[in-house]
Amino acid sequence: MMEGEGMVENSAEMGAYMYEQLQTLYEHPIVGDVRGGMGLLCAVELVKDRDTRESFPAEAKLADKIAPLMNEHNLLGRPGNSIYLAPPLCITKDEVDHVVSQVDSVITKLEAQL
Repeated sequence: MMEGEGMVENSAEMGAYMYEQLQTLYEHPIVGDVRGGMGLLCAVELVKDRDTRESFPAEAKLADKIAPLMNEHNLLGRPGNSIYLAPPLCITKDEVDHVVSQVDSVITKLEAQL
């Protein structure tokens, strides 16, 4: 069924596109790494110091800060030191752009709280 509807091809194409678009998030100093590029599963790692890749300490309660921001921007996921993305296989380019824009907004608002 998935192959017949082109979802496998769409997943590969949109996954590569999403990974490319997520690279723009490196403009944020707290983005330490963007992982993905093989299918639609991607992650944006958030760090205290990009140069040393130092993680945020537990006392920063990053998950507690990210969760409401993700909800505000209609992003589902498990908040923590990384933002994990697993969109549906049928996602479109416009929807990828919207997701990346929402993640960008979440990170911008998070930076203001740190």
